[in-house]
Amino acid sequence: MRSSLMFLTLVLGIFCSAQDSPRSASDWQNILDNYRKSNHEDRLYLSTNGNYFVSGELLQFSVFCISSHSQELTGLSRVAYIALVNENKKPVVETKVLLTQGRGYGDLFLASSLPSGMYTLVAYTGLQKTLNNADFFQKAITLINPFGKGVAKTTNLTPDAGVVAAQTPPVAGVLNSFTFHDASNGSVGSAARVISDSGEVLTNFEIQGQHQSFTYIPSGDDRLVLTDTDGTNAFFEIPKASDRGIVTTIERTSKAYIITIRSPQQITADILVRSNSRFIAHESARLSGAYAMELGYQDLPQAPITLEVWQGGKRLHQLDFVHGKNNTGLSTMTNKDRYRQREEVRMTLSSTFRSFVSVVVRSKTHLSKDQEAIHELLLANYAQNGPGSAWLSEAASPPYALTDIHGDLLSGLTLDNAGNPLPGRPVFITAAAPDFHLLTARSDDLGRFVVPAPPSIQSNELLVLSDTTGVTIQMDSEWYSEYPEINSRKLQIDPADRALIEEKSLYSQVENAYYLAKVNESKPIANSIFFGAASKSYNLEDYTRFSTLEETFREIIPGIVVRKNGEDFELGILDPQARLSSENTLVLLDGLPVQNINDLMAMDALDIQKIEFVREQYFYGPLLFSGIISLQTIEGNLRGFKVSENVARYPYVPVQPPKQYHQPSYETESSDRIPDYRTVLLWVPLSETDGEEDLVFSFFTSDVAGVYEVLVEGFDREGNALLSTTEFTVE
Repeated sequence: MRSSLMFLTLVLGIFCSAQDSPRSASDWQNILDNYRKSNHEDRLYLSTNGNYFVSGELLQFSVFCISSHSQELTGLSRVAYIALVNENKKPVVETKVLLTQGRGYGDLFLASSLPSGMYTLVAYTGLQKTLNNADFFQKAITLINPFGKGVAKTTNLTPDAGVVAAQTPPVAGVLNSFTFHDASNGSVGSAARVISDSGEVLTNFEIQGQHQSFTYIPSGDDRLVLTDTDGTNAFFEIPKASDRGIVTTIERTSKAYIITIRSPQQITADILVRSNSRFIAHESARLSGAYAMELGYQDLPQAPITLEVWQGGKRLHQLDFVHGKNNTGLSTMTNKDRYRQREEVRMTLSSTFRSFVSVVVRSKTHLSKDQEAIHELLLANYAQNGPGSAWLSEAASPPYALTDIHGDLLSGLTLDNAGNPLPGRPVFITAAAPDFHLLTARSDDLGRFVVPAPPSIQSNELLVLSDTTGVTIQMDSEWYSEYPEINSRKLQIDPADRALIEEKSLYSQVENAYYLAKVNESKPIANSIFFGAASKSYNLEDYTRFSTLEETFREIIPGIVVRKNGEDFELGILDPQARLSSENTLVLLDGLPVQNINDLMAMDALDIQKIEFVREQYFYGPLLFSGIISLQTIEGNLRGFKVSENVARYPYVPVQPPKQYHQPSYETESSDRIPDYRTVLLWVPLSETDGEEDLVFSFFTSDVAGVYEVLVEGFDREGNALLSTTEFTVE
């Protein structure tokens, strides 16, 4: 990036509406304030331990959940949904992480089954999904799989600005820019030319290297002709241009940004400049040709800056850019500039204000973006996830939405055999063995239900049923089957990087070979049986065993009464007054409600380890039971029990449990013989400064020499993005 000037050119083909009277700056501020008082949406940002990976590595991430209302970390959402999306916009890996006061962390293992490609890391909350807000967090991730099949040869042509705009008359120096590349690393050709519909050559150029950009002023139905090295031609349609676009350029001078807005049409509009929730500048302008606006550096915070052009209630143009590289008051320093292999590093993080950050120390190569690009990516992503245009609809009331403040939300529909909604039906959701969880709900007038799932559920499958066999339950998917709004890109690999990629792959293979010596320790999430202490509990191993459950109940458990009504068994509980209650008794087997008692009684009693019961009435969620009888098998896996056909099996992605990531210590010699090929020396996903005392981190270098970068990312209490970096060398 040039030191004296930075040009950002966005060309948007947007049709303008009729002229409206512009609002004043105070009007805009009032609209924004009123919207924020009545709408509590949240936005996510993820910092990661890298953006360029090879198969077998761990993609680690730290989550920040920011309120669009207050611009602070918010505890409104308790779960973040994370998906790795391929170039076809389909999710390939999905996970969830628990959020505590707006912070969380987790990881994704990049298995060898994933092909090489450009992926997108997507993150959103349940509230964003129920609001149908597709403005999710996105971050580009490059994955190289040295063991997979090569990438098919595919040449792509992409306008750098996303659209093609024709200026009438042409604006000198503001031309459409394109890039084309071959995803298989092969040559894209030797020469190219752009021709009009009549065959006129508009521009021609030679191909130099794998990637090539060119600029030209479009004339109409233009095509690009690409000549390959063997003399064959390939034709590419260039997207049709609009002559009613708006072009914005930003020039960085010594004291200010000069923003030039060009419009071929004459319109009256409002130009707004804001940072997050705060307006910085406002001008009501008559756009015709070029309009210049100056923003002094002293008037801008070091944060994402958004410029918007509005005509009435319609946004014609938006531009996000970044002012400043760092926020004053946040700094990082190591105790030395150069270290030996396996030497201790002491790093200090200082801050003059309270901040919430993640810390990563990783090998620095040109495979990853430079620091300025990383910071711009951070702020640009955050700006894109910031306040949207919905606040301009003054009369619009916020839509009804559910937040997952109590946990992961599960929802669905109860149906009869004909597929009609059934209102008022009990719904049971239980985790498959070995978890012991039971969730209850009752369908509303439309047959729908919603129930929060605690993070202690760690099963990959849930069993869903009602109280009778004549009810079918249709669960809603928690995930999107595709992500059409993401900015998908094709993989670009420079053949000159082959040695670096092979070296990185070797390091990953060695680290995985010694995985058992470097395990990341998962912390169990506390869980207990929902009904707490039972009235009576019987461990059947302490008694003489019987082959049938009927004999077991009659001979060992006097508080439970077995009766037969014709051919059907019934189980009842003697309440504290020794009165028999058999109606609406909840009978569980390994947490699964039993719909047919005959199926339970047909089990081998020797497979049952424990029987306990609650003899009092028990409220659980919206349901009331006269008592609870719970049976547990030896292995906790419903052994030998016939599950009813109308019990739905629902694939479930549990919330990741907290982890303690492995950090080797070479203060002793116990690990000297174990290779250490770590390229990420430190990962601290959750850290916080109080503005007074410094934070000190201690870690050891690995056997991999080179330059390492320290990257601290996060937000202050007002939601402003933060960054601090430094470097050191391992010899």
